[in-house]
Amino acid sequence: MNAIGKVFEGEPRTDITVEGGRTTISVALRHLRPFDAQSADEMASVLAVAAVGIAGWISYEAMAVTAPAVGFFLSGLCGRPFMQQKIRHVAQVTATVKFTENVIWLKKIKKAPSWEPEPEWQKFDRSHEHRFVLYQHDKAQAEKDEIDHQSGQNPVCAYRATTGSPTTWFLNT
Repeated sequence: MNAIGKVFEGEPRTDITVEGGRTTISVALRHLRPFDAQSADEMASVLAVAAVGIAGWISYEAMAVTAPAVGFFLSGLCGRPFMQQKIRHVAQVTATVKFTENVIWLKKIKKAPSWEPEPEWQKFDRSHEHRFVLYQHDKAQAEKDEIDHQSGQNPVCAYRATTGSPTTWFLNT
């Protein structure tokens, strides 16, 4: 595995390919949509109430507390978080994103009821101008100097003392 591949080990599933000298990074993103999360929560609540209702019906019909009634009752009371987690896991969908040097490709998932990937990729130009600006905070240069000192790249630098005043700086030579 190359050096870039080691960076992307684990989740989300990432594949790195080189075609014609161009590196393409494909990422399979598994996510849960807000509507699906809300539906999963509501379905878990309905199943919990139904389990308690079935327990009551079994007890009413048998005119006694039976083992199945107790099982349904306990599953209705305690099983909601487990059911919610499982339903949310089933409702997750996977979107595929490909990153190249100058383009980002996105393959979205169709909406219900098909839930299948769309046949066409959406293309986003990476060279498109944007309005995002990265502002440096007041201590950015000091943090950079401290990192350079710790990594040994800059042997003479100022570093902040860990004790005392937050504005105390020492020169290390």
